[in-house]
Amino acid sequence: MGHHAIWVGAMAALAAGSINTADAQTAPATDPTSARNSGQIEEITVTATKRTENVRAVPQNISVLTGTQLQDQHVVDYADLAQAVPGLAFTSGGAGGLGNIELRGVSSIAGAATVGLYLDDISLSVRSVAGLTGAAQPKLLDIDRIEVLRGPQGTLYGAGSEGGTIRFISNQPKLDEFEGSFHSELAGTDRGGLSYDEEGVVNVPLMAGILALRLSAGYSEDAGYLKRLGLNGNVLATGAGGTGTGVIRVSSKWLLGDGWTVTPSMFYQNSRQDDQSIYYPNAGRFESIKQLPEPDHEQIAVPTLVITKDLGWADFTSVSGLYWRKSDIQVDGTFQNSSYLASISPAPFSTDLSNLASPINYRMMTNQISQELRLASKSMQETGLPFAWVAGFYYSDQHLTTSDYEHVTGFTSLFEKLYGQTPDAFFGAPFPNDAVYHSVRHYDERQYAVFGEANYAILSNLKATAGLRYLYARESLNRYGGDFFDLGDPSPVSKLSRAYAATPKFALNYDITDDSSIYANATKGFRLGGPNRPVPSSICAADLSGLGVSSAPDSYNSDSLWNYEVGTKNRLLNNRMTVTLAAFDIEWKNIQQTVSLPGCGFDFVKNAGTARNYGAELELHYKVTPDVTLGLNGAYTHDRLISVTPNTGAAVDDRVLGTPDYTIGVSGEYHHSVTDSLEGYIRSDYNFNGKSSGTFAKSDPDHYRPTYGIANASIGVESGSWQFELFAKNLANETKVIQRIYYSASDSNVTPRPLTIGMSFTKQF
Repeated sequence: MGHHAIWVGAMAALAAGSINTADAQTAPATDPTSARNSGQIEEITVTATKRTENVRAVPQNISVLTGTQLQDQHVVDYADLAQAVPGLAFTSGGAGGLGNIELRGVSSIAGAATVGLYLDDISLSVRSVAGLTGAAQPKLLDIDRIEVLRGPQGTLYGAGSEGGTIRFISNQPKLDEFEGSFHSELAGTDRGGLSYDEEGVVNVPLMAGILALRLSAGYSEDAGYLKRLGLNGNVLATGAGGTGTGVIRVSSKWLLGDGWTVTPSMFYQNSRQDDQSIYYPNAGRFESIKQLPEPDHEQIAVPTLVITKDLGWADFTSVSGLYWRKSDIQVDGTFQNSSYLASISPAPFSTDLSNLASPINYRMMTNQISQELRLASKSMQETGLPFAWVAGFYYSDQHLTTSDYEHVTGFTSLFEKLYGQTPDAFFGAPFPNDAVYHSVRHYDERQYAVFGEANYAILSNLKATAGLRYLYARESLNRYGGDFFDLGDPSPVSKLSRAYAATPKFALNYDITDDSSIYANATKGFRLGGPNRPVPSSICAADLSGLGVSSAPDSYNSDSLWNYEVGTKNRLLNNRMTVTLAAFDIEWKNIQQTVSLPGCGFDFVKNAGTARNYGAELELHYKVTPDVTLGLNGAYTHDRLISVTPNTGAAVDDRVLGTPDYTIGVSGEYHHSVTDSLEGYIRSDYNFNGKSSGTFAKSDPDHYRPTYGIANASIGVESGSWQFELFAKNLANETKVIQRIYYSASDSNVTPRPLTIGMSFTKQF
């Protein structure tokens, strides 16, 4: 789609005055007009505390986006989600599944995850290994809601939830109702081609009131918008960076009688990207110069079995799950491998070697089994008692294997032709099949935990909460490698580490009125430490010397933090306005951070020091009339290192990496009856992101990340069971460079996806 067509569509959307909403408390998808017609904002419930509760009763700051809102706001990935949720930030990794999520400035691309990810009750979190194992991105298909839990969730969700937890909650099978839906979307992106998204859902009661089956499936193609050039400037590909994602989810629900319920499900996703969605500053705008494309292919499977039993006095839940993930990534290592070998080869032929194509092939495999058993008492309202509790046991065994195979195509034959000898004789190392490096690492992480949380009503309107989780973890690393760039490394390597941790939680919640409350909590978060891979002394000596060390550390320790939070949740003006305000202070010790060695392309993890993060978050939604809703949200985060460990490259008062110092979002929605059976609407939102830092090194281009804003808009009509909409994402076509990635020995630019205009049709039946 050309520039002219894009801007004609943009002007048409602007002329329509399109507005959107980030209201996280609209009515559920089954009745999208009930709350609007009542003139009130619908109350929502969450299961963040392992029981169903009104979100206002939970003494922590939680944002919720329903499935209807995800579709209305065209939230499809973490970048979109970060625009909709204050205090949430996302750092791209270039390829699919390599990004990093941050909450409240608790950010690190090293070691275990700082934000827990859950698909229903199954953890999708993995540790970062050399920046190649980022956050899994499940396609948002048939989702009931997303819950974003801010602050450490160590009691109920364990290690790796220091900054918070994001829960993707799927729609469950309905036993007494046949229903389905179809959603189709077509869009065009500036500098790119056409994208589309097709989704379908059907729910079938097989035995009324006893057994039901729910099936959902979808496939989407997102057009690329980059141009790949060869070393001589010729165009090798246009529309590079396109992605395709297919997903299917099957679930059933079976009431066995006597209080037993069995819910098996299977989620499977297959996604591909034909090239990285980044471009190089040494080329033209939105262009990259490289010999090889850098595609990736990721598959995710999550089979789950949930069994529940109503015991009368409590509810028993068993959650058994498998998380399988495989990711293959190819990177162009020409500048990293060929150029280095040419630089140490004798003149005058060294330049002939420097441009030989050098593919780097990475593979990441995750296999995790997990089991959670828990008991939850009936609620205080059900029992009439002043207390309620939940207790349980958790076990997981995660196997993570990463492999790295690199070769320089035609290196051996060309070297022999130019110099009359084998490269083995000159370099003192073999180059079997032109291989220059290989490494395989296998991590086995086992966790055992017991946990419990109790609520006690001190007064009718004052509730206290205390919780504790005790964890034991065992992690092993087995690594072997070889070829030229691995000279000087011990092989194989076998390491073992253990960790013990207790993560308590304390909270108070006071109901000022039936519609307003204040709360305070103190919670501890914990992240596992682990072993480092060896750094080859043969090529990294200069980098290590620059840090004042002769070798990389063998391992890094766990880190932990305390989060102190106060807040208030309010429903005002006869439930036409909701206001949530929270302030927090975080003390973070022994922060795990990556120390990069740019000269040789390796890195290691080290405990970098101590940080203090403090700030506030606000969410306000106001239904001015039954047809007009306005929203305002924002977050401020002041995160600084207050002490540093030597030889990490960091300094006191440096920012914690990756988190903007503030975000502000405004939104609006207007509905108007066109006829007795047809209703029109317009929506829009604008989200502004403050500056942040990507690296500690001030000379690094990614040290300073600028401010930027994204505007979105839509206009549509709906009647009963169908809806038609025109929408625009990144309406002002903001393409500022917001991040730089040091990848394949080249600086790469990341921008928001350019202006995208499309239309969608949704039908319920």
